[in-house]
Amino acid sequence: MVVAGDYVHLYDYKQANAYGYKKPKKIRKDKQAQSNTETQYQDHIYRTRKQVRLLLQSNIGTDTPLNRLQFCTYTFKQEIYDFKLANELFKEFTQRLNYELQTTNQLKENLKYLCVPEIQHRRAQKFGVKVWHFHVIYFNLPPIYYPRLFKIWGNGGIKVKQLDNLDHLVNYVSKYFTKSKYDDYEQNQKKYFTSLKLNRPWEFREQDIITEFKKNLDGVGKPTFEKTYKTMAWNGTQNETKYSLYKLTQDQKALLQQLKSVL
Repeated sequence: MVVAGDYVHLYDYKQANAYGYKKPKKIRKDKQAQSNTETQYQDHIYRTRKQVRLLLQSNIGTDTPLNRLQFCTYTFKQEIYDFKLANELFKEFTQRLNYELQTTNQLKENLKYLCVPEIQHRRAQKFGVKVWHFHVIYFNLPPIYYPRLFKIWGNGGIKVKQLDNLDHLVNYVSKYFTKSKYDDYEQNQKKYFTSLKLNRPWEFREQDIITEFKKNLDGVGKPTFEKTYKTMAWNGTQNETKYSLYKLTQDQKALLQQLKSVL
């Protein structure tokens, strides 16, 4: 069971799962290398999308509604090829922005954000150069005058976009780390990174806690989404997983806080 903000994700396995089990590595033949690389990449993207969705759900809710989120894209006027340099410039900008907002009493804590670095592929295809830029979702950025933000950034251009649907937001962010498919230059880079103190999803594996919490789902009604699909069990046999998504009430969230405190 995974809890992310106002949502709980329940996974019921027909056959018990084994945690921490790793399959022995197999030696791949050369002719299978390309198909294996593609499969591994797609699996990686699927896991990354799932992680991003859980992070977004964990930080969007009653206290931070979707319409308060700011989606900003920062570009460089100079051709920044080196990711370490681009990342350093972004970190310095974030420090300046935190200082500016806190000294003017617009923000009491540091900015909370999720950032997806990306190579500008149109520019790469047209001019043959791979220049970085950053897509950032802010969870607590207060209203700020655009020219002021542009001046604090100071490294190039800024685009600001408003999104009011969680699915659209996940899809919009995900497309940036799927564009780099099979690009060796980006394969070893993180697909995203976050600020400190973001809310993280909770994962419960203890059956007694899951059973206790399921009793309190009776008043919620039907799940928001439900699906049954085939998976592979830890021992290589076929398994069946039933996935259910519920939106929590305030009382249920309070119960989860109590359960978390005793873990």
